[in-house]
Amino acid sequence: MHSFSGLGLLVVLSSIATTSVSAFKDTSPFFLFSTSNFLPFNHHLTSSSSVQSYLSSTLPACPSDIYILVSQPGVHASDYITRKSAPRLRERVLRKDSAVVSVAAVGEVASGVVDADEVRALLEEKCGAETVVVDVEASSIPKSFEKQPTVVRVDFASLPADKSRAQQLVDNDAFLGTIIDLLPSSKDYTVIYTTSPRDSFPETSDEYLPYDMDSDAYQNPVRVDMKRDVSDATVRADDDDDGKDEGGEKQRNNLPLFEKYQFLSPGIFMGLIAGLLFILILYFGISALGSLKVSYAAFEKDTAPNAAKKQQ
Repeated sequence: MHSFSGLGLLVVLSSIATTSVSAFKDTSPFFLFSTSNFLPFNHHLTSSSSVQSYLSSTLPACPSDIYILVSQPGVHASDYITRKSAPRLRERVLRKDSAVVSVAAVGEVASGVVDADEVRALLEEKCGAETVVVDVEASSIPKSFEKQPTVVRVDFASLPADKSRAQQLVDNDAFLGTIIDLLPSSKDYTVIYTTSPRDSFPETSDEYLPYDMDSDAYQNPVRVDMKRDVSDATVRADDDDDGKDEGGEKQRNNLPLFEKYQFLSPGIFMGLIAGLLFILILYFGISALGSLKVSYAAFEKDTAPNAAKKQQ
């Protein structure tokens, strides 16, 4: 059985890089998960041609009975960063569904998009698959899949650019989840989730400001600069929920003191340096004053007769 890393869903930057989101506006994610065994996935596949080559070398083996080919235009990796954005997709990409044994995901597919039509044609040619198109607007979902192999084509509309995009993504995710739930339990299935980049990024949108991150392991080690929270608690919240067991808190409590707490922040360090300079200046000043040697006689009045004559 081959296992594949599921990005941390996406938004593979396991350690999110400090690059700008604007530098990757023309990228979008790619997901694949299956109840069948797939060839090992090369995590360096970040271009559309590389992902397409991976599919061309893997799918001709016809590993599944049913292929759900999803097209979701107008998205970016940041749309999937939170737990609530696409929970059903997230659950399977992170392999929380015990039926899923193979996962492959790329947080940012650059240099074009993965062509869903080419994937469908490949399955029809190599596997003799029959294509069933799902009417998303009419919510028309086939209740049975008599012939195998079958390609279930699901084309979602491009996400709107306003605040309703998040809800639309959740609705699309629920629709896809319903299709998967209706599949026969005795049949292996593969979901190939392709996307295309969104056309524009609102310059003033809070979604892309640095960052209140309700984030989780939804990330592929890709270079996505989402919104970063300055508090430790927020960053830990989702990572602990999704990537650690319940003993995580106990493990943190058992860490050495200097790994558990930060004792020297940049502000404290600068204050110590400034204080040291002040003490050195004060020391040399006092030393200089102390080195002056003036006799006490210089401050006494001369009462000798000669001195009195001089004064006259």
